[in-house]
Amino acid sequence: MINYELVIPFIYWLLVLIWLYISLVYFLKTNRSKSTTKAIRILLLILAIDAFRTVLESVYFGTYFTSFYGLIDSSFYEFLSIPQILFLPKLLNLAAAILILSLLLKDSLPDLIKNDETQRNELIESERTLRAAIKYSPNPVFIHAEDGEMLFIADKVTEITGYEESEIKTLRDWTKRAHREKSGTMLDMIHHIYKLNQKKKIGELDIHTKDGRVLTWDFDLVPLGNTKDGRKTYLITAVDVTAKKENIKQLMFTEFSVNHVGLDIIWLDREGIVHSYNQHAEDTLLSKEASLGGVKYEEIQADNNKTSWSSIINQVEKKGTLSFVRNLKTKLESASLLKYQLHWLNQIICH
Repeated sequence: MINYELVIPFIYWLLVLIWLYISLVYFLKTNRSKSTTKAIRILLLILAIDAFRTVLESVYFGTYFTSFYGLIDSSFYEFLSIPQILFLPKLLNLAAAILILSLLLKDSLPDLIKNDETQRNELIESERTLRAAIKYSPNPVFIHAEDGEMLFIADKVTEITGYEESEIKTLRDWTKRAHREKSGTMLDMIHHIYKLNQKKKIGELDIHTKDGRVLTWDFDLVPLGNTKDGRKTYLITAVDVTAKKENIKQLMFTEFSVNHVGLDIIWLDREGIVHSYNQHAEDTLLSKEASLGGVKYEEIQADNNKTSWSSIINQVEKKGTLSFVRNLKTKLESASLLKYQLHWLNQIICH
């Protein structure tokens, strides 16, 4: 048989605990969430009002019946039984109902829900656009969460490196494969940049592809917003500078070769003015005090019957290469009979 003398007070006090817990969760959630829509905020406010009303009402009647059944002093029951006091919970119910009704009349809830659906659809479309922009980016792009989970990976990453998305599900997976023995250093660098919370250039790093190639990518890291579950997200962009670095190395090698080859090499423009020259030519031609820069072709010829530059350039443009013998001035201020070639290099003549 049910002991109502205990059950009825127990139910009221249990309601107090449950609604206090609901209120606590409500306040914690609303304080953390900054992206809640207006319709949701109104619904949560209605919940808060109802929770407040229910807690006060449950405290009132919990005290009333606890005292009525003799579990606490009977003076509480006598006081709460006064009609003017007994009227207060009903007045509280009426006030809560009017407040909730005013909230619903002020902002039509169906319209708010419809607007929320429109906003949600726009967000879904924006996310779809973002995914497509990243997926088909011409450069390697990653978006990852602060715990390392890869959220988006551009097709360019898998296309260049050969790694499948299933092989690089986390930042740690990526660094182990792409940076190998420097994986730990790369992770430490990224975690340090996290603390700065601003765009930061990581710089040029070697990348190991699945087929064994070593490429050079120039990395940048940019902090983004938070995921729905509150995790911070970061964008990593990269530019493949492997070819650029190889070109620089080739140019450096070419410059070294040109300066150390035992030939006089001079670059002249269409007007016959010296554009550049190698070290050997500088050591050989003109006086010790003079510079070849800006000198005209005619000034380094020693022939009495100087060939005009216009006639030379016409022949070079037609043939691409022209070989002949000319006397050129040297630093010893004497004339040396030299055999030389002219090569057409776009707007520059290589002498």
